[in-house]
Parts: sequence; structure tokens; C-alpha cells
Amino acid sequence: MSRRPGKARLRKDGRGKRINAASAERGAVIKKWSGRFSIALIFPDTYALGMSNIGFQHVYNGINQVDSLVAERFFVPDKIHSAAEGRPAWRSVESNRPLRDFDLVLFSISFETGYVNAARALIDAEITLKASERGRDEPLVIAGGVACQINPEPAAPIMDAFLLGDFEELEYSFISFIHRTAAPSDTSPPSRINVLKDLAASCPGAYVPQAYSETYDHENRLSGWEAMPGFPMPVRPALFSGTPAEAPHTTIISPDAVFSDMSLIELARGCGRGCRFCSAGFIYRPPRPWPRGAINAAIDAMPHISRIGMVGLEFLEREDIMELCETLLGKSLALAFSSLRADAITQRFVELLKKSGARTATIAPEAGTEKLRRIINKNLSEKDILTAAETITRGGISNIKCYFMIGLPFEQESDIAGILSLVEKIRMIALEAGRQRGQLGHITVSVSTFVPKAWTPFQWAPMAGRDDIQKKQAFLKKHLAALPNVNFRHDSWNSAFHQAVLSRGSRKLAPVITAMAKKNISFKKAVMSCEVITDKIFKGYGTREILPWEIITHRVKKAYLLHEWKLASQGKQTAFCQTRKCRRCGACRQ
Repeated sequence: MSRRPGKARLRKDGRGKRINAASAERGAVIKKWSGRFSIALIFPDTYALGMSNIGFQHVYNGINQVDSLVAERFFVPDKIHSAAEGRPAWRSVESNRPLRDFDLVLFSISFETGYVNAARALIDAEITLKASERGRDEPLVIAGGVACQINPEPAAPIMDAFLLGDFEELEYSFISFIHRTAAPSDTSPPSRINVLKDLAASCPGAYVPQAYSETYDHENRLSGWEAMPGFPMPVRPALFSGTPAEAPHTTIISPDAVFSDMSLIELARGCGRGCRFCSAGFIYRPPRPWPRGAINAAIDAMPHISRIGMVGLEFLEREDIMELCETLLGKSLALAFSSLRADAITQRFVELLKKSGARTATIAPEAGTEKLRRIINKNLSEKDILTAAETITRGGISNIKCYFMIGLPFEQESDIAGILSLVEKIRMIALEAGRQRGQLGHITVSVSTFVPKAWTPFQWAPMAGRDDIQKKQAFLKKHLAALPNVNFRHDSWNSAFHQAVLSRGSRKLAPVITAMAKKNISFKKAVMSCEVITDKIFKGYGTREILPWEIITHRVKKAYLLHEWKLASQGKQTAFCQTRKCRRCGACRQ
């Protein structure tokens, strides 16, 4: 085994000439195929996004640590290049092999929209799309990733199985299953469903959709599931409760990743802040900060690093963050953060940011008023936010980026106006600091549309309609554009709607995914052509309904989510997780 650049990924230089993106990678694994079981590891999105995903790289590295296995990466292909070369679109980065050549197909799906690209990959590889119709000679098709943990059901008819939960917990069992599957047999090979039964019985977090059928009542409402003999009911994602030798981190550095030429390191998994819109904050409970020894070991193992991005700061203590930043700066490493907790920003922290070369600091108020922040359980006062802005700008960082959401449950017009008011207050603070420094910075206001997610207290909430969202976007754009040194960005309602349907949909959405993949039509047209009813998206779910994703059971109890939904309606907050003594949500009892 060797680590060197791959061969297939192309990009263009400044003069438009095609060059090899993978040739600039550092840390890729190249293996000979002879005598090895081959796994196509697919991130069904762009190369740039996939190579900035710690989980994807963690699985890639873990599989390739096993000598008898070879894993090669796939991403959504460059369509122009594929057509020009006249070859199958989906080719591996490492050896340029087509997808159909691999023994097993393993998708890593971080976003619900990846379900469509996963279907396209199978179609382009001429692998039977419907799992129940796949032949013995076709590869097993398995998916994992955070989107699958939240709600795998829209893609359930397409996948032979899902691997749900922490890879560290299921890795050994999964690899043992592969060895059994690949071993030669003196008798006729087992049927496909028996192979999958072995997977479900031996690997924690394995979910085989074909083994479960939905049941409906006389009003055509979901009433539950029936499982084949030998399959667990319900399915519980695997939870890693141990201590890793190394914290998960980037193993391949690429200039073409979103976070180009930067190593990412996971400092903690999960977050106990309890924001009611955040599915990751609930499905990864209890939150687990990794010990300093594991973090240091990961830093020492990273290849050729000069910049390091820290993931999972939200649940670390303030002093731990300071100590870690100082240690990394002492190693001459530049630091980067996705966003900063406004209530954790201190003058000392800003000094560290400035030393690392940061020019912009990002904070996430999420809502414009304290009332709405209580509803979403953001646990940030206006004073916290303005104090953070003052500390940042007076500390010498000129630019601030602020994240907000619109269309939140129980939102009123005053909450939208509150975004303007809060931004103006931040702008005045930054303006005063800029005048004293002789350099004015910019404030970027990024506003996204709220999408209700499964396994959150807001899973019952309706989504705001197109007219409502576009009216609010227009209002914000009109007034924020009038403010000097303020940039405004917002997302598309159509893309938010697409995400909302997939994130809370059932197996009935599989024809929509298939139509989009086969016919290359828009989500709206696919929904209309398949006559799928999406009224639940705008009406919300009833609190007594059985929800499509409840074939999966997470550690956080449904009763707790419902209690949080009621507290939201009352405008009440809940304190952060205290894993040593708190037993409210149920995650720490199991």
C-alpha cells in the first residue's frame, strides 16, 4: 500500500487547460486490486464538498487500513469531461475504474439531496435501481452518513442496506461481514436476502429496508411496520462510547476541497446546546468531546499541515478552547472555525484568531429577537451577541458574518424586523471600531429558509410557503441593501422545499427520486409526475401520528422531543446538556 496522488480527477487552470485535480492531493491511498475485495466509496456530491467531509475521509482511511480491502473514491462527475471522453461518467479517483467493477457500493450521504445523485450513479453504472430486483451478480448497495441517520426512508427501496451510526462502533463488524461475504464457498452462495440477514444480525446499526413492510390503517395513515423473521425491530444506530486513538481528521489534503489545503479535526461529536432545529444535535446525543490525547495524536498524524479547521467547538469549555488554540498557534498552525459561539468569544480568543490570520469572524444569532431565540432554544441574549461583535471588532478583526433563519415556527413580522435592528446595532459597533482603527470592515448577513427536520422538536412543524418566504427575503434585501458595508445573501425557497420534502418523507418518495435520476427533471416536475402529496410539509405532522422515520429509534426519547416542542410554543428555553448529572432526554440512560 502506498499513499500518492490518484489519476482521474480533472480541473482547469487559469488558462482553461484541463489538469489533474487528484494529482495535487497529498495522502490518497493507492492499492493493487489483486486478491482484494473492492469497495466503491461514493460521496454523491461534488469533489470539493466530499473532500471537505471528515466522515467520508474517516471511512475511506479506516477501510484502507485493512490489507484485504481496497476502497476507492467516487464523486459526481464532470459531465463535460465524461461526454468528451466517451466513457461512463462515474469513475474512481484512484484507478479510473467504472463503478460496475466494484464488489460493493458504499454511499456516504450527508445531505438528503444526495439520494438523487446516488440513484443517478447506479443508473449510469447499469446497476439495477430497485434493491428487491437486484441480481446475485450485482454488487451490494449500502449507504450511510448523517442524512441516512436522520431519515433513510425516501431512499429505502433503492438501498440493499443502510449502516447507521458511528463508523468506529460498526467498523469491525462490517469488515468481518465483508470477509465472510467474500470468502469462497463449497456450496452454492446464499441468497441476497440471507446475506443481508447476516449483515443485520452481526453489524450494529444495519438496516435492511426490504425486510420491513409498512402497514396502514383504514384511513391510509401509517400505523407501523412488519419485519421479516430474523430482523430487529426497530433499528438502533450504533453509538461509539469509547475513546479513539486519534480524533477523526483529514487524511487527504486537496487544493480543490471547499476548505482548500486545510486539515479538519473533529474535537467533539454531537452538541448539547439543544437548538430545536438541529437534527445533528439530537441524533448524536450524548455529546462526546474527545480527550486531548486523541486530539494531539490526530494533529501529529495529519499530513503536511499549515492550516487547521476545528469542528465541534460548540460543546467544549471556554478554557479548553483557549488552551487548544494556543497550543496549535505554538506549532505555527493557522486556525479556522466554521462559526463561533457568541457567548464564548473573549478578548483573548480574538487575539488568537488575529494571530492565526483571521479576517472574518462568524457568529450565528439565527433569529433577530430574544423571543424567537428562546423559542428555538438558542440560549443567546442580545447582549451576548453585541458584546461578541464589540470584542471581535475592537480586537482587530474587521469583518463579521452573521447567520439567520426565516420561516421558523411561531415567527412573527416583528422577528423579521428584529434581524434589521440587530444587524444595524452590530454595524454601528463595527463602524465605531473601524473608525478608531482607520479601516472599515463589512458585515455579511446570510439568511436561510428553515427546514423542519426529523428527530428534532420541530419535526412536527409546518414549513413556510413560497410567498411568505419570498416576501420576507424581499423585505430584508430592500432594507439591508440600504445599509453601507452590509452584504446580504439568501437561499432559494425551491431548494429548501426540495430538502424539506426529502427530510421528512416516506418510501413513497422513491418514485420521485427515480424520476429525477432517470429523466433528469426538476424536483417539482418529478413530484407532479409521480402524484406525490406534499401537504404534510405545509401542514406539519400531528403529535400522535406515527412518523415515517420512526422505523429508526435514536437515544433521545420521542416524549422528550414532544416536551421540547411544547416548551417552544410557550417561548421557554432548556438548559444545555450536563451529561454527568442530566437524564432529561434519555440519551445518557442507555
